[in-house]
Amino acid sequence: MLEGRLCGTLLRPADPQMAGAQVVASYRMRFDPNERGGEGAVTGTVEGLVVRSCAGPGECVEFAAAGTDTNPRTVGDLTVETRDPSGPTAATTVVVWGGHAGLHLWHSATLSFTQPVSRVEVTLVQFAHPPTASAYDASGGTVSSATMTAAQQVPETLVLTGSGITSVVVDSPQNEVLMPKICWQV
Repeated sequence: MLEGRLCGTLLRPADPQMAGAQVVASYRMRFDPNERGGEGAVTGTVEGLVVRSCAGPGECVEFAAAGTDTNPRTVGDLTVETRDPSGPTAATTVVVWGGHAGLHLWHSATLSFTQPVSRVEVTLVQFAHPPTASAYDASGGTVSSATMTAAQQVPETLVLTGSGITSVVVDSPQNEVLMPKICWQV
């Protein structure tokens, strides 16, 4: 008899609202050994459940209206600073590319929060090379990171979770990434 427990976290589920949910399962397997060991028939069960946080929806900012603003740009509890290879860009710009509206993140963008958060959902659309999003705490330590896997011009929501996230840096080496939306929870 083989018994155990499986535990995990949903990172990229089909339903983005399930991202970060925990999966817990128990398994019990029985096998009929033969003279060479465990090569016989196997029967068993796996029983589990998905555990979701009861936290509220948090705050979200959508970048849908094309236009230019200051750099850094502050919207409520979020401040965004965009950078190109020579330093901060002159302004931040919401653009429409390929039918997708979003804040142009240039080569790098730092997304800062007025207070530490525990979960960030950043929706990105890439047009050249997948970007990486990394969450940092107040001491500059990496809390979480994720890299886009969706094809070009397909929005993907990256979920970053951890204690005390104060900023997220999105690195886009080819300068062709838009951020239509960002949400966070304390």
